[in-house]
Amino acid sequence: TSCVFSQTYLWKKHFTGTGQNVPLLMVNDNSGNIYIAGNFNGSITHDSYSFTTNGLQDMFLAKYSSSGSIIWIKQLGGAGTENIYGLALSPDQKYVYIGFTFNGTTDIDGWQLSAEGNDVAVAKFTNLGELDMVFPIATGAEHQINGNLSIDAENNVLVLINFINQADIAGGVEKCFANEYSNRQNVLVKTDEWGNYIWHRMFETTSSLTYFRTVTTFGNDIYISGVFSSSVSFLNQTVNSSNTQRDGILVKLNSNGEDQWARRIMGVGNDIFIYRHSFDNNGNIYVAGYFKCSQLSLDSTDTNLSRLNPTNTSTNNDMLLAKYNTDGTLQWVKTKGSSGDDKLYNIVATTSNYAAVGSYGGPISDLNLTQKGLIDACILMGNATTGQINSASAAKGTLNDYAWACLISSTGRSYHYMGEFASSKLYFGSDSLINARVNYRDGFLFKVGCFDDIVFTASNVSCPGGSNGSITATPTTGNEPYTYAWSTGATTQTISNLTAGTYSVTVSGSNGCTLTKSYNLTENPGLSSTYTKTDPCPGGTDGSITAYPQNGNPPYTYLWSYQSKTTQTITGLPANTYYCTIRDACPASVVITVTLANPPALAITLSSTPSSYCTTTNSGSVTVSPSGGRPPYSYVWRKSSPTGTIVGYTQTVYNLGQATYYASVTDGCNATKTGTVGVGKKAYTLTPSSNCTQPGQCTGWAQIDVSAGDPPYTYLWSDPAHQTTQRAVGLCYSTLGYTVTVTDNYNCTKIYPSIRIYNCSKSPIEEPVDINVSVFPNPANNFLHVFINSEENPYHSIELYNAAGQLVFEKPLTNEENEININTTKWLEGVYMIRMMGNENVYSKTFVIKR
Repeated sequence: TSCVFSQTYLWKKHFTGTGQNVPLLMVNDNSGNIYIAGNFNGSITHDSYSFTTNGLQDMFLAKYSSSGSIIWIKQLGGAGTENIYGLALSPDQKYVYIGFTFNGTTDIDGWQLSAEGNDVAVAKFTNLGELDMVFPIATGAEHQINGNLSIDAENNVLVLINFINQADIAGGVEKCFANEYSNRQNVLVKTDEWGNYIWHRMFETTSSLTYFRTVTTFGNDIYISGVFSSSVSFLNQTVNSSNTQRDGILVKLNSNGEDQWARRIMGVGNDIFIYRHSFDNNGNIYVAGYFKCSQLSLDSTDTNLSRLNPTNTSTNNDMLLAKYNTDGTLQWVKTKGSSGDDKLYNIVATTSNYAAVGSYGGPISDLNLTQKGLIDACILMGNATTGQINSASAAKGTLNDYAWACLISSTGRSYHYMGEFASSKLYFGSDSLINARVNYRDGFLFKVGCFDDIVFTASNVSCPGGSNGSITATPTTGNEPYTYAWSTGATTQTISNLTAGTYSVTVSGSNGCTLTKSYNLTENPGLSSTYTKTDPCPGGTDGSITAYPQNGNPPYTYLWSYQSKTTQTITGLPANTYYCTIRDACPASVVITVTLANPPALAITLSSTPSSYCTTTNSGSVTVSPSGGRPPYSYVWRKSSPTGTIVGYTQTVYNLGQATYYASVTDGCNATKTGTVGVGKKAYTLTPSSNCTQPGQCTGWAQIDVSAGDPPYTYLWSDPAHQTTQRAVGLCYSTLGYTVTVTDNYNCTKIYPSIRIYNCSKSPIEEPVDINVSVFPNPANNFLHVFINSEENPYHSIELYNAAGQLVFEKPLTNEENEININTTKWLEGVYMIRMMGNENVYSKTFVIKR
């Protein structure tokens, strides 16, 4: 693609009236629609819409099409004064937000808010102009201003405010207070899309000159810019200015408001302003502003300063442009100025081009900017990679005229710039606008440049090797009439009778605007076909086939091997193999082969799962699995008999009780097969196991294993401790045995009546008969006494275990220690085991704690 650029004015809008009509902010969506916001007083006119202020000053919000036609416009304001500060679109472009300051009572499309001093709020509209909601950002008894805002990738709202002394944040959720050094402070507030508070960050400063003017988001990264003096503090650092005047500052924050880096633009003795910043598609940051000092120093990284030679020798401001990458490294700096007052107020960029707007107070010869009055408006167009200013345009009159906002098209071939003029007549190119009331401000919006693009529509070559393709080139509007020069030599908008290949066209319009683009014309893919079929019922003639040709060059013809039929679908077919020859208009042909087969006779297989052990709980299921026949299948289930109560119409039916169930399955051939299946109840069996106990002790255990029930299970044993685990431990000798009751998930219970515990035939280690150990009381309450009736204690340690096998007490013993007293007050009721160990002897016994 190549182009020649022109400074043609493609269309213009005049915002007029007998009052002040000042458009300030502008954004566009992906369709090229333009949203404009500004302030006005008195009576104004936008196209066919007229408004008169409700108070001292109101706001307006308007939407225009890409061709400059108004779509809708809103008057916003009440009895007080409103000021617009922010305008942004949601990521999906379904909503448009404004941030504003107001005093008294404001009326935002019927939604009213009141302020003691000046408050900051946000209003959210749909892209159709319907109010969605209004929510406060900063309120209080004194003055809160600003309201510049941005919407991040998650639809959260970021709003800048500047307050005096104290501010209530997000309706009073939080409060901010100024410090002893400056009664004016700056805060960034984050809410969700409905105004619910997320966080705020106050950038504490020691100077009332500090003012953060702009906030933007790229993804979820946040950037703020403005001016500062003395010092300003962020979460991770404090930044100091070069002197007591204003320095420029650009700061990157993460999604939590934590500063990632800060870059200063400093000077000697006089003010430096960063007025606005913006991004290109890669996230590079562009700043626009102005400076009065004779020499600039710019932070390039955290540790490096890039110095400019003195470029401003006048006592007035010069224009300032700079570019940083996402890590804050300075890419380039450009300054431009005259002997007058020269400022930039906004900048936008693509990866290739940028546009910046502002005003100039004297001729700038190398940009061909001549002066007509006091202050003239201008737009600068440049190379985004190098910063080089390639061209400039002016809108000028005899008084003060300013450009506040600009847009750049995705191709970089056209620009919008917007501003105000107080002159009686505003001149731009060979055209002009007349102010309805001299010294009162009217607004202007110009689209300048060349038509943006060429859109191709094409008809591909229909047949391989053919030459019937065509291409039409349609340039976007702006420079009519157009002429065409194709690579074939043709000069018409549409070229025809083309073979496959690449063709280029140069479109030329008015004011020397040209654009060259290429289009690759292809052949249609070759003819192919798929098909669908329905097999006939067993022994039947109700099969069918439909051919579905693809690609090639329609219309298609069909020739079937069955009765030479020529329709796309053939029906009434028995089982057999069929062929169809399909031809297109090229003519190309393709043959499909389709075999229809009789399915086997319908058969069914039935299965079931038993219901719970309880007769009152139904948890069984039945399933029928058809095979053969022709789908689809339908199902009917009945209980107890072929004509019994219907219990379901699905392949599987659940929550059934014990019974016989009858399934009836019908296929697509209307064949029916029936069968029966029974649902029983689960066996729910209990299998015991046990281990013997040492004679005279209680060391046995019993366990119950459950099968064919519905887990999970609970257990209750008949031992003195009434254990509730699957295995009961510490059991004594019992010929009567222990009973266990098992309950399943459906509250079904089953009892195993007797698990006997016998004495082991021989202990692993025999106790000497002359050693007599007494453990009492048993059951114990708060104390347990162990008495060893022997002249010399043969045990060197004592241990106690609970029913879960956990050690709860241990103590070493001496030969002379024959009586041991143990405090059991902190132990739970249940079965415990005492064990004493000696070099040759082991003693163990169970006891119970019961209170």
